[in-house]
Amino acid sequence: MNIEMMKQFNIISVLRVIRERGPISRSEIAECIDLSRPSVSEIVSDLIVGGWIRELTASPGGRGRRPIPLEINPNGRYVLGAEIGAYQLSVILCNLNSEVIGQSTVPLTEGVTPELALTEVCSMCESLIASCRVERSLLVGIGVAMHGVVHPGTGYSVYAPNLGWHDVPVKDFLEAKMGLPTYVDSDTNTSALAELWTGVATGSRQFITMVVDYGIGAGIIFDGKLYRGIAHIEGQIGHTTVDEDGPRCACGNFGCLEVMASEPAIVRRVLKRLRAGERSVLSSQFDHWDENSISIQTIYQAARSGDELCKDVLRSAGRYLGIGMSTLINLFNPLFVVLSGGMAEVADLILPDIEDVIVHRALGDAGKSTKVLVSKFGKLIYPLGGATLVLEHVFQSPEAVAIPKSIQD
Repeated sequence: MNIEMMKQFNIISVLRVIRERGPISRSEIAECIDLSRPSVSEIVSDLIVGGWIRELTASPGGRGRRPIPLEINPNGRYVLGAEIGAYQLSVILCNLNSEVIGQSTVPLTEGVTPELALTEVCSMCESLIASCRVERSLLVGIGVAMHGVVHPGTGYSVYAPNLGWHDVPVKDFLEAKMGLPTYVDSDTNTSALAELWTGVATGSRQFITMVVDYGIGAGIIFDGKLYRGIAHIEGQIGHTTVDEDGPRCACGNFGCLEVMASEPAIVRRVLKRLRAGERSVLSSQFDHWDENSISIQTIYQAARSGDELCKDVLRSAGRYLGIGMSTLINLFNPLFVVLSGGMAEVADLILPDIEDVIVHRALGDAGKSTKVLVSKFGKLIYPLGGATLVLEHVFQSPEAVAIPKSIQD
């Protein structure tokens, strides 16, 4: 490693230690990364000037000069996070602590072209930058949580089934229009990153996030990093068979977890039982029943009010999710599983059934006792995951940090 590379490595090492362990003093940083105190002090001084970190007030008391604690300067830089989902676009602007400064969401019309959708994402980003009065020079990038199969290296949407997209250059388009570094990954992977950085899994090195919304997928964190397959189709737990006699899935198979327990599947099952004449508080609310007249939120609200039909459908979905989670537990033996996405909203109604299935299907005492945690982010998980994709790059890649001239010389 040459001298310049070593300098870059040391800079990002100092920045990462401050993010992970701050507030922390200069001497403590030097001990953590085995770097001389003068070298740490020089790097710290330049990062302060660059706006990346800030000093806090030293604690009073004791003899001599008290060490000055350092922490990430949350508003020293900003990140844009976007969701390109099956039914909506959502964009947030957040700071280096993942605190949301502004957000915007619009529905996606059926059959929208990639160009129109991506142009709308750019427009939403520009509106947030203007309304939040953030200097463009302080933006470090855009992260996109993309529905479907994604190639994170090229930033291509390989296949977005609900949108009908094939091989769309999402990264190239946004970088050309916005002039900012852009990172793209699947919404399941970015959701796992969001939980790792600021969610219920913060600091954990081995866990799985199951995202249950319009689809079902899993984000796998192994040894503190995302696990990726060779063809970027990892985590497709939604397309494992849980009922061979179940309906046909969009993937072509029958009885997939996604067609049995996703939010659209729940709506379809409730409608089927209403049409069969079963009693429900929903029976008197609609003159006719179709998938456009009854939303998943309506079903959630009815279940919370005690409607037995809706509660029973949700519990059935919970049992299928338990089968999916048991499969993940038996394959990967994670520390815990995080339930994320829209279904996390009714976690208290379905967790007993999920946990009961895990106890019966997971192997060994360790597998059976695997905890299921519930995400705190709701549907914000998607754009927040996109933003986290940028932050991960910033705190791991020296070229993402604007290095002051004094360090380069």
